[in-house]
Amino acid sequence: MEGILQRLSSFSAARLRILKGEKTQEEIEQKKREEFLAEIKDLQGRIRALQSCFDLETDFDLIDTYALELSSLERRYSYLIKKAKREKIRAF
Repeated sequence: MEGILQRLSSFSAARLRILKGEKTQEEIEQKKREEFLAEIKDLQGRIRALQSCFDLETDFDLIDTYALELSSLERRYSYLIKKAKREKIRAF
């Protein structure tokens, strides 16, 4: 009987959290993971767009600017990939 009451009280506490809009630790971790993966995806898009601009540019000063910015984005991307591996974050 006590086991049933404990389960019922833990279920009620979880339900109360949901009703109050509080998030569980698992939900918070899932949200962080989704934001992290979204940042990587956004960075990939920015790198592709910048690479296209770099490939089409003819002005030396702009080529230099694009090269520096591309290098910066690629280093950030590399950092995020290493962080994802350390934290065992996977896209699937």
